Amino acid sequence: FHITVKIFIQFTMQKVKRGDFMAQKGKIFVRVTLSKAQIPIIGAHVNYVKSNGVKNILLNTQLTDENGKTGEIEFDTPNEENSQNDINPDDRFFTCDIIVTHPSYYTTYIKNVQIFANQTTVQEVNVLPIEEDSDPAGIYETIDITSQDL
Repeated sequence: FHITVKIFIQFTMQKVKRGDFMAQKGKIFVRVTLSKAQIPIIGAHVNYVKSNGVKNILLNTQLTDENGKTGEIEFDTPNEENSQNDINPDDRFFTCDIIVTHPSYYTTYIKNVQIFANQTTVQEVNVLPIEEDSDPAGIYETIDITSQDL
């Protein structure tokens, strides 16, 4: 336990020295629907992950409700004034990936979802039903969100 605290303090100090301390919060929720029909998908697993370059780290996991929505969650984000920073785009917002799974639908993997300070991001996910007599293993849709230009 003592070692963990020491590592956390060192990590925090490194973040402050680099000038990108994350002091504000941004919110996000996900809405999962059947592709283009806007029919809510109940009980979809929504996983928020962040890659550290070697593996994905699970940040949060939720299930969708009867409206196909997750609850809102908060993440630490770069300060709001950095959102207009065109020098270093990585300092404008927090990013994570979202993986949506459900036994009746193909997995959807959304990369680089952007969460801004003091804002609520609504991530719409349209899933596709698994066809009869098909093996869904390893089949999924990947969506990569590119950084916004200023």
